[in-house]
Amino acid sequence: MGVTNGTIDRPGPTGPLGDPGPPGPQGATGDPGPAGSPGAQGEPGVQGSPGPQGDPGPTGPTGATGPQGGVGATGATGPVGPAGATGATGPAGPPGPTGAAGPAGPAGPVGPAGANGTVVRATVGTTDANGRVTWIFSTPFATVPVITACVVDQNTTDGVSQNVTLESVSTTQAVLRGWRTQSILGLGILPTTPVGAGTPVHIMACVAN
Repeated sequence: MGVTNGTIDRPGPTGPLGDPGPPGPQGATGDPGPAGSPGAQGEPGVQGSPGPQGDPGPTGPTGATGPQGGVGATGATGPVGPAGATGATGPAGPPGPTGAAGPAGPAGPVGPAGANGTVVRATVGTTDANGRVTWIFSTPFATVPVITACVVDQNTTDGVSQNVTLESVSTTQAVLRGWRTQSILGLGILPTTPVGAGTPVHIMACVAN
């Protein structure tokens, strides 16, 4: 305000704003102010593309075998496979038990007549005083038969052996004679003598083929 003749004038109107002065020198940096409260967390950013796969690392040592798992459920039955090749025939088994006899079949026809059989006759004769036995056949043979005979030794402990010889034979009869032979220690074999009367002789006659 101005003073004129002791009278204080009223303030005049504000003048126009002058041009800004040049900037002053920068003041010293003040002390940091107290940390503000954390701001609200922003929205997650868009996930980036995966990076390239790295080289595999070295194989680690084999781990211990884990416990065996439980038995799994039985799977469904698969389709039937093709038939296998026929195996070799096994060894024959033992014979089975004999079955029960079946009913008798009907009688067959009568067969042809067989050939004539061999005629065989036999007898037991007794020697006479000369050791002979004469056998007269009940029916004559068609041809001279073959004679077989042996003497019955009635005392096997006397050291005497007995035998029989055929003296004659025909289609109607046979004559045989029994003999006895004895061996004595120190004397050798004594002369052969007839068996005497009453010695049984078994005789058989048959037709020669």
